[in-house]
Amino acid sequence: MFAEAGTMMKTRFLSMVEIGGRICERFPLIVSDNGEAVIDVMRYMLCLFNEGNSYRSLETYSGHLRDFFAQLAVDGLTPSLMTVDYLNGYKEAIGKRASTQYAAQVLRTVLSFLLWMEEQKLFRGIIGEDCRCAITIKRAPGGAIQHALTKGSASPKSNHFPSDKAISVVKARGPRDCDLADRYKLMVDWCQVKGLRAKEVCGLLLTEVPDLVTIERAISDGRALEITLTVTKGSKPRIIEVHPLLLARTRTWISTARRLIVRRAGERARVAGWVYREPSQVFLSHTGAAALSPRAFSNSVRAAFLSAVADGELSLADRTWAHGLRKAMINREVRARGQKGANQREHALRHETGHGSLASLGRYVVTEQWPDDE
Repeated sequence: MFAEAGTMMKTRFLSMVEIGGRICERFPLIVSDNGEAVIDVMRYMLCLFNEGNSYRSLETYSGHLRDFFAQLAVDGLTPSLMTVDYLNGYKEAIGKRASTQYAAQVLRTVLSFLLWMEEQKLFRGIIGEDCRCAITIKRAPGGAIQHALTKGSASPKSNHFPSDKAISVVKARGPRDCDLADRYKLMVDWCQVKGLRAKEVCGLLLTEVPDLVTIERAISDGRALEITLTVTKGSKPRIIEVHPLLLARTRTWISTARRLIVRRAGERARVAGWVYREPSQVFLSHTGAAALSPRAFSNSVRAAFLSAVADGELSLADRTWAHGLRKAMINREVRARGQKGANQREHALRHETGHGSLASLGRYVVTEQWPDDE
């Protein structure tokens, strides 16, 4: 009954599409063999991007929905005819050719899409929390869909995070250029000290870093400063407290190395005959034309780790990666805050790191490993 994924459907990508004031580097369109786009999926992708999802997330979700619509085309069905029995069969078929976890992830995307269609009144009574719906779901406190079809979609919890020693080694192996090395070390510190995601540290704005007078006053008073991050997962602004010394180092880099990068970029633009517009982010690429991308930053951390392994300074068991810096911060804070008032402290840490629930925060916590604790 169920065909191989991809039958009669293809994904095409539009480059550098502006959506709601943001640039989507690769916007996916699902098209049939006759070239017609699946309009409902296109609108859903627009909605997801406007909610703060990255273009890479859109690629993942559109891939899930392309396979889903391919199967519907084979069976001569539409989303308005969905039932639990049909989706159970679809999940089972995916699990046989891929994995149970991947099948659950696809069904999570499908249910989210169907719920969006229901909310857009494209059909009625197919999916919802009402027991009279064909597919009855529940909502988690953070809004996530709960249903047996999505069971097993979470990635296995990893029982590893980088040790302080490994992070120190990796931080010392950044770019050879002094200015770029300072940028790299700063970004690593923002991630390991404040738990920022790669997307968040790359999206840190100049306007979010306090001026030097405010920073110096905070250093003198011995207090942290609050800043508001606007580029976050889900695009929900988040207030965090930052040590003034980290802010002072950042402000120094802005006024020295970053200024030099901007000046060089402006000179290249003038020679080329085009107008240079300085990016609003703190951490720029070496050309100065745009902010450093999350992928480029993640790759630099990965390259530094592999370099340390090749030279025998670290082993593969010391795995250090960009998101692992955030995981190390969370575990360090959990250990430092102790058991007294633990629930209140965990909620504070959840807000500080931008997790939607204690359950999602808990996936970062490793009890078996406490590095550098001997």
